[in-house]
Amino acid sequence: MNSILKVLARAPASRETFGLVLLAFLIPLRIWDPRPVEELRLRSFDLYQHIKPRVSTARPVVIVNIDEDRVNAFGQTCR
Repeated sequence: MNSILKVLARAPASRETFGLVLLAFLIPLRIWDPRPVEELRLRSFDLYQHIKPRVSTARPVVIVNIDEDRVNAFGQTCR
């Protein structure tokens, strides 16, 4: 019973150590971003977009063509 308590007492510390080691490995890997990691990252993003795509909002584009005659007729100031 005493040995089980010792293992349970060390468990949070070992999880924290494991987390820090994993983090210390993953951060440089993400910065370096080798081709297989990049491919995995892009494929997972595509999968997320396929499962739940972004909702596109309507943003109409207006193209205005102003020629020199109109500029001379109305001027360059906004009214």
